[in-house]
Amino acid sequence: MTEQRVQRHHAGLHVAGFYPSLHLNLADDYRLLGSFDAATAHLPAAGEHAPDLPQDAYGAFLRTALDDVAEAVSRRDIAKRTSAPGPAE
Repeated sequence: MTEQRVQRHHAGLHVAGFYPSLHLNLADDYRLLGSFDAATAHLPAAGEHAPDLPQDAYGAFLRTALDDVAEAVSRRDIAKRTSAPGPAE
């Protein structure tokens, strides 16, 4: 994916805006697998790119999820987050 290709799709999008979600999802997946060191490694990257998130409901959702995942990792919790999207188990 290139910045140019993303801009052709929508002028307001930037590649950097995808990084927080990517690292957040990797951290949460590793956490669910009980691989807390790997999860912890992705949290700073997600946080580093969080300023690139839009100031809208999507950005707020990801910022909240980042806090939730970081807290779950610190507790060594492998349960699905209640705030996680997708079907309930």
